[in-house]
Amino acid sequence: MSTVREASAKQRPKRPPPFAASQYGRLLAFLNMRLANEQDARELAQEAYLRLLRATRARLIEDPTAYLFRIARNLLYEWYVSLPPDSEPLSGSAPSADLAVEEQAALAQHMDRLEDALRRLSPKCRAVVLMHRRDGMTYKEIGAALGISASMVKKHLAHGLVSCRLACADFAGAER
Repeated sequence: MSTVREASAKQRPKRPPPFAASQYGRLLAFLNMRLANEQDARELAQEAYLRLLRATRARLIEDPTAYLFRIARNLLYEWYVSLPPDSEPLSGSAPSADLAVEEQAALAQHMDRLEDALRRLSPKCRAVVLMHRRDGMTYKEIGAALGISASMVKKHLAHGLVSCRLACADFAGAER
C-alpha cells in the first residue's frame, strides 16, 4: 500500500513555493519595466515560475526570490537575442501627439533609422544596447544577465552606440 502512495505522490504536480504568490507582482513590474508589451512580460513571468518549479535542486536554493529574478533576467536575455532582425525593439515609442505633423514625421523617420541600425547589430550587441539604454540596466547587471564581463558589455555598448549615432548622423546629413 505504501508503494501506491509513493507512486501517486510522484505523479502529483509540484506546488509553487510559498513565496511565489507574493513575488508575482514584483516580478511582473520588473519585466514590464524592461519590455514594451505587458503580454510579453506576463509570458516571461509564467516561464520564470515554470523554470523555478522545474529546478531539480530546489532545496539547495538559498534565496528563491533572487533565483526567480535571475531566471527572469536570463529569460529577458533569451527574448532580446531571439528577436528577429525585422522586429521593432523600440516598439511602444510612438511619436507624441503634442508635436507638429512635420516634427512627428521627422521623429518617426529618425526612429526607423535607429531601429534599422539596431537590427544590423549582432544579437548580443543589440541586447546590450537595449538593456542599457532602454531598460536602464548597469554594466554589471547586463554582464550577469548575458554571462559576459562588464568590460565586454562596455565594448558592445560602444560599438552599438557608434553604429546608431552614425546611422542617425547619416539621416541628419541627408535631411539637410
